[in-house]
Amino acid sequence: MQRIGKVVWYSEKRGFGILSAPAADGAAEQFYVHVSKIVKSPAVILQGQQAAFTVGLPPRREGDLPMAVNVTISDAPQATGGVQ
Repeated sequence: MQRIGKVVWYSEKRGFGILSAPAADGAAEQFYVHVSKIVKSPAVILQGQQAAFTVGLPPRREGDLPMAVNVTISDAPQATGGVQ
């Protein structure tokens, strides 16, 4: 199932970051994203940009975030009223 959320932060230098998307209960849920799982993005990935992705891998250890895969990041920031 595809999720829609936003970039919380991303490090070009390190090649990974965090995405967030609304959970079923309305709270924000966070996901780990690695550069190898991004299929389309602008040249520079910025905080607040919209991200569409699927959840591919569950956390390896307790406390780890689930991994986002098949990630597409748009050029435009996510519209107001989305995940805070």
